[in-house]
Amino acid sequence: MNYQLSEDEHRSMELLRDQLNLISGLLAMAKTDAELSGITSTSLFAFLDERCGDLNRVLKAVSERYSLQFELERDRGTLEYVDWLFALRIARGDILQTPNGAEHRITERLTKAAQIDSDMKRVLDEWLGTLGQLAVQKAQTVADKPLSTKHPVQRRKRNPSVARA
Repeated sequence: MNYQLSEDEHRSMELLRDQLNLISGLLAMAKTDAELSGITSTSLFAFLDERCGDLNRVLKAVSERYSLQFELERDRGTLEYVDWLFALRIARGDILQTPNGAEHRITERLTKAAQIDSDMKRVLDEWLGTLGQLAVQKAQTVADKPLSTKHPVQRRKRNPSVARA
């Protein structure tokens, strides 16, 4: 599962990181000779340093995801309502009511979305499966059409002497 952080949550995490950095810095100065209730400052420093690293990794991932989302939206990678309409028409098999290149554009946008959000990979897989199934159906339809073996009918010239009834 992916979780998005609100701006307030992100700010709270940044403040926590700064507070952990302060405690780590203080413990770094005291680690040579101080003990805290049976816990050495070295072990406490190692613990806090690791938690700070975890927090920094989360913040970095959130920032990168935000940057990619912004880039996706800027590059028009998100599906607009017309893309959804075309996707549904294509899935229904109504290719005549969709413009040329709609399948490709939708596939590109879903691919970009899947790069940003791993959950969108499942949507992309379903889309590609739908396109594959439509291609198979189209190939079967073309293969099932009987080829005409008849020669074109030639018209005979009308005899002008024969009167119409």
